[in-house]
Amino acid sequence: MAQLTLTLFSLDPHQLHNKTSAQLFAVLLPQLAVTRPYVNAAAGALGAAYDKCILRRAHHQDDKLITRLYLSALRQVQDELQGPEPEVVPLLIAALLLAAAESVQQKQRDALCHLLGAFSMITSPKSSLATSPGLFARNGTVEGLKSVQDVIYIGDYHVSMFAWGRSPLLPPLPVTTQMLYPACIDDLTAGHDALQQWGLHFIAKALEPEWEERIDFPQSLTVQQDYLIAWLKRWLRTYTSLFDNPSLRSSPHQTPHFRILKAQTLTMFVAVSNVKPPTQVTYDAYAPQFEDIIRCAEYVLSPTDPTNSSVLNRPLLPYSPLPGIIHPLFFTARKYRDSVSRRRAIHLLRQAGIEGPFHGDLEAHVAARIVEIEEDRRPFKSVLAKAEVLSASDIVDRNRVYMCWTLDYSAQDGAKRHKGDMARRLMKFSRRRRLAPVSRSTQTPADALDVGDGTLAHNLGVKVEPGGYEVRDEVNMWEVWEEVL
Repeated sequence: MAQLTLTLFSLDPHQLHNKTSAQLFAVLLPQLAVTRPYVNAAAGALGAAYDKCILRRAHHQDDKLITRLYLSALRQVQDELQGPEPEVVPLLIAALLLAAAESVQQKQRDALCHLLGAFSMITSPKSSLATSPGLFARNGTVEGLKSVQDVIYIGDYHVSMFAWGRSPLLPPLPVTTQMLYPACIDDLTAGHDALQQWGLHFIAKALEPEWEERIDFPQSLTVQQDYLIAWLKRWLRTYTSLFDNPSLRSSPHQTPHFRILKAQTLTMFVAVSNVKPPTQVTYDAYAPQFEDIIRCAEYVLSPTDPTNSSVLNRPLLPYSPLPGIIHPLFFTARKYRDSVSRRRAIHLLRQAGIEGPFHGDLEAHVAARIVEIEEDRRPFKSVLAKAEVLSASDIVDRNRVYMCWTLDYSAQDGAKRHKGDMARRLMKFSRRRRLAPVSRSTQTPADALDVGDGTLAHNLGVKVEPGGYEVRDEVNMWEVWEEVL
């Protein structure tokens, strides 16, 4: 089973890996899987989970294999942590593998626990990460440490992409000249991760209950939004000048990896530009960006592209713990209301495999349900007749889903987690009944209205003043419901 994990990481059909992650998964991980039993056990747990949940070759009686490998890895990791000189780099990799094993089984909360353990090794004041004798200090070098730290940072903001509005736990990366003023390909790749992380920190702050309706935003948030939009635009302009400039006789080859970076940057640009909009119609102005995201995804996933023949005969469903093309496609399918193009995005999601907590098939299923809700027609049709095609302007704002969340199943609902071969999710949806107010007081009254179930109005971001908007009106502005998908 450990060999299956090594094979998964070595394939990389979508070319998600940069230099540091390629070094980690192609060089360091195979070495540690051979020399460190707990890393091998963690890799085996991921392989067994993939075999059962994705390949579905394991029989029901073989479920114990996952548990045995998982518990073995946990026990050995605990023994290593209690040792006099724990090897930090192998421990971080083991934590990533165990998180991946949980994520493949749709146990995202358990996966997060392993990531939090890895983050604590980096952020704790008692951490000896920078000076740990660890694995490589014995040879006078810490060659593997940088690649592991980079992947940990990427994993942190990948979780925030899935749990939209959650702030990355690790502090923002330093602002560098490469991030602010990219001039070459190396600058684009070096500054990309910092831009993504800064954007997610900003979105988390903007989505706090205090700024529920993006009314009375503090000046600091508005200024930060302006800076982020300028930085993202500069990154995209540099990308265009390097890759898409027709005046250049020869331009660098746009590999799938660079297309993915562009799609992620376009997604962050649209998201930051539209944080907490008063109406979902604002997304309609970004049709060119959404179309560009879909074109990037088609380049990465299309089996007919002669330069991307790796997807023609791939033996396994693509898997990577790193962010790739799924989040941009899922964002596009939800926010781009053109009926034809969003169906292209959903079709591509079904080919995208698994990237960390994102499962392409499941995200496509959720996106298709959102299309049903917004277009007010069931069942979902992948292909529309000419008379059935709707433009974005045909979808009225009160029909548009504002946000959706994945909720945890309770223990008694565990038997409902699968329907046939498809895992199921408990989803929560929200949409507006009417437009948001233009202004409101920033003072919260002490006697905030109880709107039921012990929830106070101020917990929903509702603030009132004498003569202002009624609390009940704002609470009733939202339609919120749950569905099992």
